[in-house]
Amino acid sequence: MKNLLTFCAAILALQGCSSIDQPVAQRALVEHEYVDPAQPVDSALATALINAPVGKVMIVRGEQVLFGKTFFSASGLTCRTASSNENSERIYCQRGLQDWFQVNRVISEYQAAEELEAK
Repeated sequence: MKNLLTFCAAILALQGCSSIDQPVAQRALVEHEYVDPAQPVDSALATALINAPVGKVMIVRGEQVLFGKTFFSASGLTCRTASSNENSERIYCQRGLQDWFQVNRVISEYQAAEELEAK
């Protein structure tokens, strides 16, 4: 009898949970700018993005560029930071083995952590 009551209580609990309407977002939480990326970067910069060690300063297109860490974006892209004297830090991403492209600057935990370390 005790098993029957436990079974009935479990069925009622499952029935109650499945009948609740689940919320549905009415708007996107992020813009999908990576779907339609900007023009690919030139081959010199792309090669440097692939090969440069972290913290290495290299001359690319006549400009000194400091290469940061490689990381994965929330969208699954391989990304990397690079900065120069003329331009502030920029983020470049690569989809699979395709071309690298520059993406708009975003606020992220990755960026926030670096800013805290700099202070």
